[in-house]
Amino acid sequence: MLESWSLLMTAVGMSPRTVRDRTAAIERLSRLAGGNVTAITRDHVLSFLGRPGHSQWTRCTYYGHIEAWTTFARCPELLDGIPRPRTPRRLPDPLPEADLDRMLAAARGTVEEVWLLLGAFAGLRLGEIAALEGSSIRGEKLRLNGKGGRVDVLKLPPVLLDALRPWAGTPGRLWHIPARSLARRLTALAQRLGVHRYRTHRLRHRYGSEVYRTTRDLLVTQRLMRHSSPATTAGYAALHDEDADAAVDQLRGATGEPLTKETKRSECERTKTDDRRQLSARIRRRNQPPTRQGRLRAVGLDRRRVRHLHPWIHLAADDPLER
Repeated sequence: MLESWSLLMTAVGMSPRTVRDRTAAIERLSRLAGGNVTAITRDHVLSFLGRPGHSQWTRCTYYGHIEAWTTFARCPELLDGIPRPRTPRRLPDPLPEADLDRMLAAARGTVEEVWLLLGAFAGLRLGEIAALEGSSIRGEKLRLNGKGGRVDVLKLPPVLLDALRPWAGTPGRLWHIPARSLARRLTALAQRLGVHRYRTHRLRHRYGSEVYRTTRDLLVTQRLMRHSSPATTAGYAALHDEDADAAVDQLRGATGEPLTKETKRSECERTKTDDRRQLSARIRRRNQPPTRQGRLRAVGLDRRRVRHLHPWIHLAADDPLER
């Protein structure tokens, strides 16, 4: 029955890793039922999800695998009354710049340097690095068959263009090495240098954090990280400590000045604002067309004197003084 499920998942286009992880999870669950997948009960599911040592992320992942299995096997009663585990909040965990510099310096001229650059400056996942092909390099662009079968095109920064230039046009995969072996080689390099808590996925966190810090645009970061939801991107976009410190320092009243009383600076700004308003009003009056009395004065006459001397004279609409 598991073989039929595997064939179905492959037929609908799921990645080999997804197929492998889902079938492996159900196989582990079936061990509680004596290795028979048809004998799995709700109690077995509860024991499996509540096993000590599982992280919250692991429980969420296993729940999703079991939910997919119950849909295929048409046994929804296995999850009856079992709520989905709460998804933990994802926190950004970028690799520090100092550690990245040390690893790049130690790996200079080797294939490990290219792997590090692909993760830190293009945001590639571990599996995407291992499966990269020479035909994917197209000038300044990189065509990727990413997670979930989606195809994306990324612009390569100059540092990656120089590193990938010798590999451009290579037929087939660039490195005939499994993703796990690739991760072990990078982890061994980090251990030799004394880099603590190294994970290859921290390179991708570093990429997302730097993109967000540069653009301050979550949608642009989502596009470059190739996420389907900005909520996922928020777990990768980290703000540096100095940015957070600067925001705190800019809070009104953070330096101890009164919040309700006008400070010396605010009075100065108010004076400048009044001066600007007066100057603007003066300019508007100067640019307005002159009045009738103003036009008479411009030619040396006074309106009241003209009417007194010549009471029968009325300024016509076509008179030059009326224009």
